[in-house]
Amino acid sequence: SLNRYVNYLADYSGCGHWRILWPEAVINASGLGISQSTTAMVFDPRWYTGVKAVKLQRQASSSQKQFVEFLKTFQQEYGFKIIYEVDDVVFREEIPDYNKFKFAFDNDEIRQNCIDIINMCDEVTVTCDFMRKLYQEKTGKKEITVIPNFVPETWMAHLFNDKQIIKDYESNRKKPRILYTGSG
Repeated sequence: SLNRYVNYLADYSGCGHWRILWPEAVINASGLGISQSTTAMVFDPRWYTGVKAVKLQRQASSSQKQFVEFLKTFQQEYGFKIIYEVDDVVFREEIPDYNKFKFAFDNDEIRQNCIDIINMCDEVTVTCDFMRKLYQEKTGKKEITVIPNFVPETWMAHLFNDKQIIKDYESNRKKPRILYTGSG
């Protein structure tokens, strides 16, 4: 009787954890549903029986596009939503040259695949309003939801003390500390 969710990961590194694997752990541990992730495409329609949502993380290849087309052939019969999850920009003209993974999105076919896949999905989830607006402009897709990245409470909640944060802010107000962290 629990809602079932299926996630197709593009990676098992930072993005995969922040956007899919940690939320999946919370869903499963809390009993809110049953969530499972894989990188292997499942082509048996019966496997999607009872699935409420299929989430596709940053899918871009031609075979991934064909897989989404396959999902669309029985989506209505099984009644699940297809959600495109992305926490970065996939449009090569917007990816800076210094990004060491730009090569993965640096051709017309990949760019068009991303647009086509996004437009086959019921919804897109992104991390911030800037990305929501960018994806709406580049794809014409209106159904884009912002879901910020959150650290799992079980991992770091014990490190947060509201009173200490305010005290540190007040004592460093004239010379704030700025931290930038990022990937390749």
